[in-house]
Amino acid sequence: MVDPSAAASTVRTAARTLSSLLSQLAFLDGSEGYSESMAQLTERQRILDQKVASDMGPNPPLITVFLGGTNVGKSTMFNLAIGESVACPSEVARGTRSPALYGNKADLDIIKNAPIFKDYQRLALTRAAELNEPIEGAKKAFFHMHNRESFQSLVLVDAPDLDSNHEQNHATAKDALFCSDAVIFVTSNQKYRDAVCEELLARAARLGKRIYVIFNFQTSKAVDDFKKRYRILTGEVLQDHRLVKVDYTRRAELESGPWVAKLRELIPAMIADKNIIQKTTLRATCLQIPDELAPCLNRYDREVKAVEDLRQKLEEALQKRADAHSTEVRDAGIPEMDEIMTLVMKELRVPGIDRIYDAIFDTTRAFWKRIRSFLGGDNSEKVRELRYTSELDRLKRHFNAYIDDISTVFDQADPNFFVPLRKRIPPQIFTRLDEDRAKELTDAWREKRREIVEEARDKIVTDLKSKKVLKGFIQASKLALRSASVVAVFHFGPQPAIDIAGSAIADFGLRSLLDKALGGAYQKSTEDKVMEGLQTCFHDLLNDRLLVPIHNGLPAQHSKEAYSRLETAVAALRDAARSL
Repeated sequence: MVDPSAAASTVRTAARTLSSLLSQLAFLDGSEGYSESMAQLTERQRILDQKVASDMGPNPPLITVFLGGTNVGKSTMFNLAIGESVACPSEVARGTRSPALYGNKADLDIIKNAPIFKDYQRLALTRAAELNEPIEGAKKAFFHMHNRESFQSLVLVDAPDLDSNHEQNHATAKDALFCSDAVIFVTSNQKYRDAVCEELLARAARLGKRIYVIFNFQTSKAVDDFKKRYRILTGEVLQDHRLVKVDYTRRAELESGPWVAKLRELIPAMIADKNIIQKTTLRATCLQIPDELAPCLNRYDREVKAVEDLRQKLEEALQKRADAHSTEVRDAGIPEMDEIMTLVMKELRVPGIDRIYDAIFDTTRAFWKRIRSFLGGDNSEKVRELRYTSELDRLKRHFNAYIDDISTVFDQADPNFFVPLRKRIPPQIFTRLDEDRAKELTDAWREKRREIVEEARDKIVTDLKSKKVLKGFIQASKLALRSASVVAVFHFGPQPAIDIAGSAIADFGLRSLLDKALGGAYQKSTEDKVMEGLQTCFHDLLNDRLLVPIHNGLPAQHSKEAYSRLETAVAALRDAARSL
């Protein structure tokens, strides 16, 4: 058998976890239905905090609230039920402004330390009229203490009208409903079909509240009709012992008739069923809140997917543009690569065969010319200026194309979410580049590119200094030189042999030698690695100037991980409730 105290503790823990996650949840501000969804979310979290998450000890009082429409006599019935004039009946509609809590000191002390009416100013009731005074500033909840043994473990609450068109009154009545275990619903011939009251009555049933009914100014036809509507609204049959039919027509007859005794019999009956009522309410509330949260979580799920889709499409647009730009840079050539290859050849000079090295260098001019052509070796001022202009035009073209890409991504996104969202993103993000900003970005690009090229050059030189690469080149060089020199000396003597050896290496062995010596260093580390670095460089430049401000405008709390945590917390609350 499950320990009820342990089960309740598990429920409270699950409720606190879910409430904490809900407090971090927000929807896209300004989107369609935003205000309504936030209000629903806030209300569900408030129910969790006030009714489920709080720990009021092993023997919490039964909280019973008098609820009903305007001028149905709630305050009058409250006073008649307790036999004291605590509430303040009024002939004026919406007379009650603040809730009155009636209980003994021990029970009210528990309430004071709980989150029930947590953002209300809690005051001792000194005169009934305080309950009807207009509220300025913080809302108020008034406590009236007694020492009656017959009312122990019970706190009765007189609340404002449920159907009040005064927003604060209506919110206070709902707070009283959410924190209650039982509801004494007061209605009348004129008000029992009121839509607002019916909606709250049905919700009280879904939250597992024990419902009692006082039908004021009753007629048999109206009561029978109400019973049918009650069954439709709550799914339950209204039991006769929970229905008090008040038949008075004049205030002078208020305390006469058998209905007064029946009204006062409700109090001990509720106290006798306290544990059952509280357990039922707690369990039903924990099972109902996930259902009520479903529209909010479904909306959040849609928003998460939309934001994730937007992020992915922006990343794809950025990567596509970075690829296109790096390809264009590759085709155009990189002037700094000429310096890299000069240093590479210097590192490959083999001590003791300088003249052979010179011959190798001379006989590779055709190959070297091709390299220079690819690398763009002409560093004259005019050529540099032309290259800068070309780079500026290239950057302008790709940046502006990316701006068009991201504008298209937003234009194709769900307008319900992203029309207001786009307004939060710096407008200059969607502005095409002018000449000054293009030059600024080009200079930034050139500086980053220089850093990458220097890093690549240092890596190449380091690789060539390693024993494996240099040793391989020397061995291959000596082998080729030896083969060519033997033939040359045999036919022509020593001096022509040097020239012929160089030519032989150029004709028969140079490409192979360079492939062996530079295959890993030049082809991969130099060309591909540098191009890869430049692509990343351009990607970072786009990210810093465009994507980062966009992402800063996107809601950071929208993520699949956050939604997954919410789903887990909701399931945990359901499972804990079923164990009660």
